[in-house]
Amino acid sequence: MKKNDVIKNSVGAEMVAQQLLVKFDSENAALGRAKLFDEFSGKELERVGSTPLFLVQFSEEVDILEVKESIEHAPGVKYAEPNMVMRTMKMGSPSYKQKK
Repeated sequence: MKKNDVIKNSVGAEMVAQQLLVKFDSENAALGRAKLFDEFSGKELERVGSTPLFLVQFSEEVDILEVKESIEHAPGVKYAEPNMVMRTMKMGSPSYKQKK
């Protein structure tokens, strides 16, 4: 799998493979994030906005669902969620008309 490959989960929702969005309770809680991410072979790709929310890429060798569970239970972590893909449709397009 290449970086940024899109996969589907069991209900058909699309997500970026091996990526999680990790939100911390506070700026202080986020200070130890590098050690936490390293523990699971993760690399911080970017900070999202001005909140303590980070996009993290994990190695293909780890089970992303197990990593998600572990990170969610780490002290100071508010949540860890897959990087879901959102798509928009142009009104009037054939795809839009079929969804109605």
